[in-house]
Amino acid sequence: TTVAGWYTSPGSTTGQFNTPTAVHVDVNGSIYVVDSGNYRIQKWSAGEPFGRTIVGGQGNGTTFNKISRTNAFFVDSQTNIY
Repeated sequence: TTVAGWYTSPGSTTGQFNTPTAVHVDVNGSIYVVDSGNYRIQKWSAGEPFGRTIVGGQGNGTTFNKISRTNAFFVDSQTNIY
């Protein structure tokens, strides 16, 4: 069953990824995906049909609203992202 990224071509909509590099499922069943090509982390809460950007998504950079290429991350039991 496809639960995230249902398009077959790269892109930046909520249903597209551009070079996804890591995934995590938390204790609540939420799915997090690092979408490196779009400089963002997307989250799908359990039962939600669409993801949302929770980190980055504003291009490459080091300001609070941007991230650079990311290959790994960690979500703790309080859903903090590292």
